Amino acid sequence: MVGMVRMAEARIRSAGRPAIVVRMPGNGTGDLNAEAGTLNGAITRALDAGAPSVDLIGYSAGGVVVLLWARRDDGAGFDPLKGYRGNPLDHAAPCHNAR
Repeated sequence: MVGMVRMAEARIRSAGRPAIVVRMPGNGTGDLNAEAGTLNGAITRALDAGAPSVDLIGYSAGGVVVLLWARRDDGAGFDPLKGYRGNPLDHAAPCHNAR
């Protein structure tokens, strides 16, 4: 999975866009709510640094983390149904039409 994340990061950067891979506590094998908090901190720092929006790519459980973040932290102003301040992309995530 690390290879796929690095490939996505490289492709985004090659398109001239910034890309940040957020390192999760426990190497992504820990508590999903704690990971949502880590994600919230990274997004808040990016927005505070002047990013006009943040697009999220979550693979497998990472997609669940994006959903938890959007629900729990009010997504730092993010509405996953309207795409406000960014757009989520969940790949192979077990969210199954969650809202």
